[in-house]
Amino acid sequence: MSAVEQVPPAGASVPDDIHRRREELLLRADVRRLAIALAPYGILHRDTLARVAGAHEWREGAFERALEEAVRRGAIQRLPENFFADPARTHPSAADL
Repeated sequence: MSAVEQVPPAGASVPDDIHRRREELLLRADVRRLAIALAPYGILHRDTLARVAGAHEWREGAFERALEEAVRRGAIQRLPENFFADPARTHPSAADL
């Protein structure tokens, strides 16, 4: 069977595993986009990070999901008062803020 024959016909639903994989790839790209946006500044407030990353152009809810995932993966560090930091840079501990 050729690759062309494996493509579902127009109007057919995309299998759930393909949809999940697509969503995972989009989430990974959004996490990377946040980390790249934060890197030059080191520390940003959540609202500023959203603006710098261009989150107003993202899919609905994508910024929140990506930010939570970035924190979970250690790509971004959560600080008090809705601030976020690039963990690759040296920052005072949260207790010092």
